[in-house]
Parts: sequence; structure tokens; C-alpha cells
Amino acid sequence: MQKADDSFEMSSRIVPVKRYDWNFFDKQMDMFPSFKNDFDKDFFKDTQHSSMDEEIARMKREMFSLTTPESSLKVDQPFVQDFTGDKKMALRFDCSQFNPEEIQVKTMDKQLTVHAKHEEVSPGRKVYREFTKSYTLPQDVDPLSLKSSLTNDGFLQVEAPAPKTCVARKEIFIPIEKMLR
Repeated sequence: MQKADDSFEMSSRIVPVKRYDWNFFDKQMDMFPSFKNDFDKDFFKDTQHSSMDEEIARMKREMFSLTTPESSLKVDQPFVQDFTGDKKMALRFDCSQFNPEEIQVKTMDKQLTVHAKHEEVSPGRKVYREFTKSYTLPQDVDPLSLKSSLTNDGFLQVEAPAPKTCVARKEIFIPIEKMLR
């Protein structure tokens, strides 16, 4: 690798330009100085395993382990106040990938669980989707007062009257203006 020439030339835009007498490889080595060391360490290593082999082994391990997202729903403030002034507990779940008959809403003690399961089998193809979310109801909410409804776009809304003493966020509906083209 050759040393850089320390002289500067001025271009027509009066921006200093440092000139190098380097080929493409020398420029790359200057931009990525650790690349050659890392490459040499892996390529000329006396041991059987390189960091690439270790990374591939890690990916294989993770590929065949099943990890699921958190199934417990965490909502800081489930209570809202609607436009009529009524306070209610309101939870929304995206169930748009499921048919209504594939969705189940149930409670056990103070635990609300929404479960949806979809299976589709056709020649050469199998689709399986499953969704489970659990939510611990607030202390003063009666599980028997829960009502659920499914919107046309597949959102499941679970509501219950809020206790009198709760603090609710005010739900404000903002009108949507249609833009003219």
C-alpha cells in the first residue's frame, strides 16, 4: 500500500481535494481498515471453526426454536370517556385475518382471553394462524358486564362499564375532511 501524498490541490470550487496515488484495492483498504485483519483472522485460522461458521450455527439454532410474542396485553389506561360522557373500559384487538366464527372471547375470574385460530388446507398448501392475547381486568370491572363486537374491518372491540371512581381519558372524535382531486 502506498502512502498518501500530503499535498492539496484546489479545484475550481475552492474545495480542498486530497490526491492519492492508490488503486481501487488500496482505497477500499483505507476505507475499511479492519476488513483485512478480520478476513485474515478467519481465513488463515488454524482452528476448525471461523466466526462465519459460528454465526451459521447460531442461525440454525434460532431457526428451529419457536419464539412467540408476548401474549399478555399491557394497557396503561384502559378507561375512556366517549362523546356522550360515559366512562367505559375499551380494548381493541386486530382480528382482521380471522373469520368471526374463528374468534373466541372468554373470561376466567379476572382474566380476559381473546383467542383466534385459522386453518386452511388446499392441495400443496397449508395456512395456519393463531392469535392469543390475555388481559387482567381492573379490580372494579365485572367480567359479566363485558360486551364484544367485531367491526367490518376485523377489529374486535371489548367494552365494559367503568367504575364510578375511575379516571378516564376523554375520547375525542376528529372529523375527516375529504380532499378534492
